This record gives sequence, structure tokens and C-alpha cells, in this order.
Amino acid sequence: MAMKWLVNPGPSTPRAFISLWLTFWLLAEVWVIYWWLWTAFGKEIVTIRGGALSIKRDIFGYGRTRSFPVGIVRNLRPSGLFPSSSYWDNYLVQLKLMGGTVGFDVDGQVKKFGIQLTEPEAQEVVRELKPHLPS
Repeated sequence: MAMKWLVNPGPSTPRAFISLWLTFWLLAEVWVIYWWLWTAFGKEIVTIRGGALSIKRDIFGYGRTRSFPVGIVRNLRPSGLFPSSSYWDNYLVQLKLMGGTVGFDVDGQVKKFGIQLTEPEAQEVVRELKPHLPS
């Protein structure tokens, strides 16, 4: 209906409002599609190569990579709220509203990766990465 009003406006059609409404609708659709693709096919790829810790959020080979020089990465640790044996907590984990991560400090800011890790998994990631980072 909104598209019809935009293409064939009547004398009292608020074109600016309808245009704005359609723009926000389109942005919401794009966000939902991205979130669905991330949930279904997304993965985080963590590498330490060439003196940099890189974290890529990958969907079908595309995604943003954040890189941090290993010399400024401090205090690598398990971080976040980890799931418990509670049904409710694990339900929130499945909805990606809760879950553990691995955190580290860079220039006074906390950076995180490793969505939905359990605490033992986060500890294992930290054990694997620490030997490749300066003390």
C-alpha cells in the first residue's frame, strides 16, 4: 500500500512520511537478512600472523576483519556471562542474547570475540593463543 501511495499519490498523501517509513523498513529488512545469514552461516576466524591478532566475522568469505598488533594486546582472558545448567540461561544462549567470549585489552578498551563459548572452550582458546602473544 505504501509503495502504491508513493507511486500514485493522492492529494493528501504524506509523501515524505511514506518515503521515510519505506527507508526504515528497507534498513530493517537488510538487518534481519544479515542477522539470519550470520546465525545460519557465520563464523569468527581468529589468526595471529605477521605480528597481528586478526578477528574476522565471516559469512561466505565476506566480512570485516579487525586487526590488532600483538604488542598492544594485553590481558587475554575468558570473559562474559557463561551458560549454566539453568534452562532459562541456556535458552538465552540459543537466542544469542547471552554467552561467553574471550576478551583482551587494547589501548584501555576491552575487545571481545568468541560468541557463545562455554567457559572451558574460552579457557582453551586463551591457552592456544597465549604462547603466540608477547608476555
